[in-house]
Amino acid sequence: QVLNAVDHHDRLREKMAPLLGIMDYIFMDTGPSLDVLVVHSLTFADKVVIPCQTQYLSLDSTDKLLTNVRRVQESYNPRLRVAGIIPTLYDGRLKHDNEMLQQIYTRYAQYKIYPVIPRRSSLVEAVPQGLSIQEYKPNSDIALLYQNIAEDIVTTDLAEEAAA
Repeated sequence: QVLNAVDHHDRLREKMAPLLGIMDYIFMDTGPSLDVLVVHSLTFADKVVIPCQTQYLSLDSTDKLLTNVRRVQESYNPRLRVAGIIPTLYDGRLKHDNEMLQQIYTRYAQYKIYPVIPRRSSLVEAVPQGLSIQEYKPNSDIALLYQNIAEDIVTTDLAEEAAA
């Protein structure tokens, strides 16, 4: 429904145009809902990395987001592709989290599955303050995991460009 209601789907691209010539990569973190900002971001992006909590409802939401990614590809942005899925807020002590992690590996086997991001209080504390984990606790294991994922995205992109 949001996809049909979105006017000016290139508005974000227009606003970001000055950065495109000077930045090699722009990482955007949007909210989990499929609102206008997310659709504009998907229209702007070359790749999307989808975080997926190890919770049942998160898998359902990820399925819906993947459907909408395909719709954006068809309607607005044929170059958009899914770079991978990041299992997040994982607590290995919980049977449910372990089952859902296996579901992520099975259900999304066609996508790259990035290293699991464990549940940490620092993640929960950073969000209400409007901070990324790199700003809140830059030397934490979680910040380093996210940094490694970002570096992997860039490395994979460079390798794909070299192979093309």
